This record gives sequence, C-alpha cells and structure tokens, in this order.
Amino acid sequence: YKLELEPDAAEVAAAKKREQQRLEEENWKRQTQAVQRGLPRPHQPPSYETEVRDPRDPEELLEKEKLLLVHYDALANPKVPKKKARAPPPLEAEDPEVLEEARRLLHKQLED
Repeated sequence: YKLELEPDAAEVAAAKKREQQRLEEENWKRQTQAVQRGLPRPHQPPSYETEVRDPRDPEELLEKEKLLLVHYDALANPKVPKKKARAPPPLEAEDPEVLEEARRLLHKQLED
C-alpha cells in the first residue's frame, strides 16, 4: 500500500505564481515594440480597414500591417487608461521563431 501525500499549499501557490509569471512574460514578448518600450501611442486609433490595391506590393502590405498594429495598441494597451474602451480587433498569434526571423531581416535591411 502506497501512501500519497497532498502537495504543500505553499508549494502549490509558488508553482501557480511561477506559471502565471511565465505566461505574463510570454505575453509581454508578443507585444509590439511601442508597448514594450512605453512609446507614445495615439489616443484615437487610426482606421486600419484600407483596401490593398496590389496584394503583391510589400510596401502596401507593410503599411496595412502597421496600421493594424497601431490600431490594436491604441485599443488594447492605451497609454492613458480609458473609462470605456472598445474591444481591439483580434490579432493572429505568431510563432516566436517567425517574429525573431522578421526582426533579424529588418535589422539586416536597415544595415544595408
């Protein structure tokens, strides 16, 4: 007969706290650089619902993506908390490796 002991409440609480901190850190890493660095963001979000005239034009696609991120940040992470904020549009969760590759390519392009 094997006797199993209940886990200590302090250990359970500490494990929950560590998991919560890990999740918060993951979420923080997914935030835009403007939010991470505490940069100013607009109080009124710009409209991100513009039509892309040429879906092959990377500049146009980047502009649309930029507007979407600024719009999202203005609603989800206002610099000054509002009393009543609209719900931000949903963002697709990107793989951290894809984001890191995008950062690397961006830095490489800026260096050239």
